[in-house]
Amino acid sequence: MLRRCAGFVWVSAGALMLAACASQFANSYLGKDSVALELENGKPVNIVELPNGMRSFQYYWGGESVVIPGTGVAGLGSPGCLINFIAERHGDRWVVVKAKWPDRLIC
Repeated sequence: MLRRCAGFVWVSAGALMLAACASQFANSYLGKDSVALELENGKPVNIVELPNGMRSFQYYWGGESVVIPGTGVAGLGSPGCLINFIAERHGDRWVVVKAKWPDRLIC
């Protein structure tokens, strides 16, 4: 029973770390030029022109598995998710002003 509880704690901690990783990754680009985003992550999956004159650069992120130490549990695999980097035009550049991703625990 204790081993099962410890495994649950590790799984929960791993899920929270993955969720935090998505936000840290996405938020690290706030205020940066979209060129920096492309240089570090390659071409976006899609670019969407938004009705308010902004632009969304969509990147697929995640899709990893985590091995939980000491439990033998491999999993907590994430299917990954699409992160939208919302950018506004500043002259001839697009600057990221917001990042959005699905509202779920694991991304």
